[in-house]
Amino acid sequence: MIETKTNDPTTFNHQFSGYSVWVEPSPTDSNTLPLLQEMQHQRTKCGSSPSGVHTFIPHCTLLYNISSLDTKAKQDGESVHECGMKLLQKCIQLWNTKAHDEQLSLKPSNFYYFYYPKTADDGRGFGCVISMLLLHKCESLMFLQKAALSVFPPDERHAAAANTAKTSNSFQPHVALVYAPEMYADWLERRTNILKSCYQELLRPIQNLYLSLWSTKGSVDQWERIARVPIHSFHPLKSIPKYSVSTSLLLVPRRRYQMIPTASTSTAVVVTANKASCFKSTATTTTTTPVPPTVTDDIAEESSAHHALLAEA
Repeated sequence: MIETKTNDPTTFNHQFSGYSVWVEPSPTDSNTLPLLQEMQHQRTKCGSSPSGVHTFIPHCTLLYNISSLDTKAKQDGESVHECGMKLLQKCIQLWNTKAHDEQLSLKPSNFYYFYYPKTADDGRGFGCVISMLLLHKCESLMFLQKAALSVFPPDERHAAAANTAKTSNSFQPHVALVYAPEMYADWLERRTNILKSCYQELLRPIQNLYLSLWSTKGSVDQWERIARVPIHSFHPLKSIPKYSVSTSLLLVPRRRYQMIPTASTSTAVVVTANKASCFKSTATTTTTTPVPPTVTDDIAEESSAHHALLAEA
């Protein structure tokens, strides 16, 4: 069950729960940068963190609010991280057993404005307005979602469908750009319409992708990545490598990196490892100098990729 607070139209205060399975764009994909820039623009215009509008990594959700993963990990004598890694790799292996005529990519089809009050979905609504990219239901992406559904414990939607003897085939892939308080409904709807006519570069496909498991408990700024694997790194007839940090490209939980402003031009960036933070903020007299990572070399490559991408924004 998702916990909710009393709705306040000036603040996004929804409290999420459970674990979610995402498809994430790589920060080094050239089509990810304009997406990040638009997400940051919408976040700033809709009140930013004081209004509960926090930064999150762009993603397409395959499963959301899986409640029994902790139980499964405990039964298997594993940490949630170890359990998540195995399940993600199993998803990729299952996905690769099918012949695909197309490379998996996130292919935006259009922009969409969505009002999602708390009264929606039997009281499970988020109490916000959302601007999003709708994605094509390409065969490869739809099968990956089915693979995740068959491998992971049931998520909220499919557990409810099973309990009511209903089948659920309503998966609509999308990438949310912002979760904004309801008071910004008019501005966000206008912005979404502007995107439809003026920002076609955001409709370019993104092909460098990861399959990831996130803890989506609490507010958006409390989300944390548990595990992640490159989608195109495994192939049919090849064994899945045993887990190691260097092959899984994971970030260490709750370890942080910062870009420290120094005197000069125009951009200041803060990147928080393993959090839903990946953004650019603009100032008039600052530039950025990265602090070298002080944790293991296994995660330095990914951190550098995020820094380089955001520094160009």
